Amino acid sequence: MARKPWENNSGCKDTTAFKAIYNTDESKRVSQFMDAVRALAALCGFEILNWVKIRVIRTGNEY
Repeated sequence: MARKPWENNSGCKDTTAFKAIYNTDESKRVSQFMDAVRALAALCGFEILNWVKIRVIRTGNEY
């Protein structure tokens, strides 16, 4: 089972870390990337139906 972004490695809620991670420029870049992926899918006649998991190569952060 995939862990939720607001949970730490042990599965407990860690909202402080969640807020710190998601309020960065990196999260904006990820959001823009996903917007582009959705637009590309739509142009090709597809739609994204489920979560897409990505990893930022430079930092190793997963979204």
